[in-house]
Amino acid sequence: MGTVFEGDAAPTAAHSLLLKLVVVARLEAGERLGTLARRLKLRRQLLYDWRDRFRRGGADALRGPGRPRLPTVSATGGRDLARARQRIAVLERELIERRLDLVLLRQALRAQRLADDADPPPRRLRPRGRP
Repeated sequence: MGTVFEGDAAPTAAHSLLLKLVVVARLEAGERLGTLARRLKLRRQLLYDWRDRFRRGGADALRGPGRPRLPTVSATGGRDLARARQRIAVLERELIERRLDLVLLRQALRAQRLADDADPPPRRLRPRGRP
């Protein structure tokens, strides 16, 4: 499968939200609608529809009717969500601390190896009197 702008989009295919957002972003950046429609092999009216829907309702307005929207969060669900977000924040801080510990341990190990390489180990001596 090619990239979004290689002209492989069929006119009757269901288009991803990402494609719609990229198209709208390029239109809003000033790219000509006709040029973009030809490049993507899409009807110009479809691109007009996407742009207008985005302007009226943002990215949510570009979602197709086939996928159900996420259910709204109830009052109790909102508290659960807040607790979950707090727990995620705590776990993210712990992860950062663990990563920092790992970096420090690796630096210490590297320094120890360099010190060991600079100071060669003592030679093993053979006991006297034995062959």
